[in-house]
This record gives sequence, structure tokens and C-alpha cells, in this order.
Amino acid sequence: MKVAARIGIVVVLLVCAAGVVWMFTGSASDRMVGTGNVAGGVAGVLALMVAVAVLWPQITRRRAGAAAPVEAGRVPAATEYLAEETLRYWREQAKDRRITTPSPAAVRWSWASEEVAVPAGELWPEGTSTGSGGPVSGSERSVLTAGVVTQLRGQLYDRLGGARTRMVVLGGPGAGKTGAMVLLLIDILEHRPAGSGQPVPVWLTLGGWNPDTTPLRDWVAATLTRDYPGLAAREYGGGSRMAAELVRTGRVALFLDGLDEMDPAVQGTALQAIDRDAAGLRVVLTSRPEQYRAAVEDGRLYGAAVIDILPVGLDQARDFLLAEQLQPHRHRWQQVIDHLRAHPGSAAARTLTTPLALTLARDTYARADPADLLAK
Repeated sequence: MKVAARIGIVVVLLVCAAGVVWMFTGSASDRMVGTGNVAGGVAGVLALMVAVAVLWPQITRRRAGAAAPVEAGRVPAATEYLAEETLRYWREQAKDRRITTPSPAAVRWSWASEEVAVPAGELWPEGTSTGSGGPVSGSERSVLTAGVVTQLRGQLYDRLGGARTRMVVLGGPGAGKTGAMVLLLIDILEHRPAGSGQPVPVWLTLGGWNPDTTPLRDWVAATLTRDYPGLAAREYGGGSRMAAELVRTGRVALFLDGLDEMDPAVQGTALQAIDRDAAGLRVVLTSRPEQYRAAVEDGRLYGAAVIDILPVGLDQARDFLLAEQLQPHRHRWQQVIDHLRAHPGSAAARTLTTPLALTLARDTYARADPADLLAK
């Protein structure tokens, strides 16, 4: 029944009840109850009984539905629906945001400083097993402390050990931390076998969460129900129950973007809540370095691999700017790159060190001479 209809019935009930009360408890001048009043009172009581008879089964069903558990057999289908929709959406977003068009910039990462990260050896002591199944050797441990973001899944995410996977990606404005997480999410989903039950990475923007008022898992379930309305379909039980079940059973991995976008007063509280409430779930978190450094004074994400996104090197910038360029534009960009190599201290060389700057430059001079960059 629609909300407006329910409100209408409630109003009628209240009016009828008020009329009945007034008729039998009116003023002294109206002590005698006439035939018409009796008839009206009886009609009001009948209306009240009919309305209650109509509404009561619905209320009972709604309460029973809210208390009923999600059918286990529906969970795998809901998981696959979530995986398919997430991959479709983020492939489109990656293209629209120019993260994968024409190709991703080969941004590098390295292990963060000990101000915010424990040494890598404490997370992977030599001889312990990793998510890849084998023991960690000294040489392998060194590989785990550096790499390129296009290989984050194989280099880091898959090696962290199942549900213990916790990563923090730090980078300044335009450094590529969000792009790195997008590429990681897509890579995970593209390598995830259908029907495997492996956790589905889901994107959540932390700026929309207040840890002081809303438990993490409740917020995640509500956000998934909003972003993936199919999870609220009747075949999955309706409402936010299926989303909550996917979180409860570890069918999702939380990709939490933008700790720095939260109110600074709650950033430390947010880390504490994530550490506590995301137990058993894979977590990837992005933040600017300064905000994360301040947040860890009040809260910690224990067991997390914390990495810094590094500036784009000249060779990586060259590959990005020349990718799929046609002549004569390719030749013009090559001249720009040669100039940058010869003048590493120039304004252009200092600027073209982030994926954002490279993308803006490529798009701005798509039909103009990029040599104009060198005059600025």
C-alpha cells in the first residue's frame, strides 16, 4: 500500500475516533444522544474496525519480513549481480575519467615512511605464508615494498592474505591514488571467476559517512542498497537485508575513498571504526598523506600495508603522452618530451609528474601544438 493511502487511513481513523468520543462526552447542552448521533457513532466504530482489519495483516507481514533471515540460496545470485554491475559501472567510469583512455599512466608506488606504516617485514616475516599460498622469502619481501599501480593486485592485494588484506593508498592532489584504486578494483573483478564467491570490491565515498552517528556496516548496507537497487528487489528479500547479509558474510571488500574528505574531527574516529567493524573484510583506503598522518594520532588501521603514490617518471610520462598518437602530433609530443629530458628543472618538467597533469595536458593539446607548454 502506498504511503499516501496509509496516511489517509490513519487520518480517517483519528477523525472517527474523535467523533465517537465527542458524541458521548460532549458539552452539558448535548447530554441527550439522538438517533443520528448513535448512527454516526456506530458508523465510526465500523469504519475503525474495517480500517484496522485492512491494515493489521500488512503490519504483521511487514514485521515478519523484517525479522525473517535472508535465504542462503539467494546470496550467491546477489553476489554475482553485484560483481557484474560493479565491473560494468567502473569500466565506464574509468574510461570517462580518462584513467584507461588511451591507457593508464604507469604510476609507481613505494612503502610509506614509518611515521604511518610499520616496516614491511612485520607484515610478512620471512617464512610466513601469503595470499599466493607460498612462504615469503627475503627477496620476495623486497618486491612487496615497491611497484607500479597497474600491478597492485598481483604485487600487493593478493599477497596480503585473504580477509587480512588491508591497504592504505596515500597521495597528494592529482597524484593518482583514486585512479590506482579504480584500476585495482577493475583488475580484481576481471580476474574474479564467476560463481567463485570471492569478495566483490565495492566503492564507498567516505565523505558521506559520519562514524559518530552511523555504524560502519549499517552505512555500507544502506549505501549498497542505494547504489545497487537490484539488491532490494523482492527476489533478494527486499529492503537492505541482502546488502547487510553480503557484508555480514564477507562477500564484499570495502574500497573506501577519501578519508581526507571527512570532517577532520572524525577522521581518527573513522579509522578506529573501520579497524573494529571491518574485521573479516578486505579493506582498501585512500587519503592525502597529511590527513592520514593526523588521523593515526587518534586511530589506527592495524595490519595495513600503507603505500605512497610516487611522481610519474619521465619514461612513464613519455609512454602515456605518445600512446596512440598519430603523426604529426606524435612528433610534436616527442619534441616536448625531448625538451623535458634536457631541462628537468623547467616548469613543464616539474608540472607533468602526476596522472592528472598528464591527462589535462594531453586533452588540452589534443588539437593544438603541445610546444606551447614549453613557453609557460
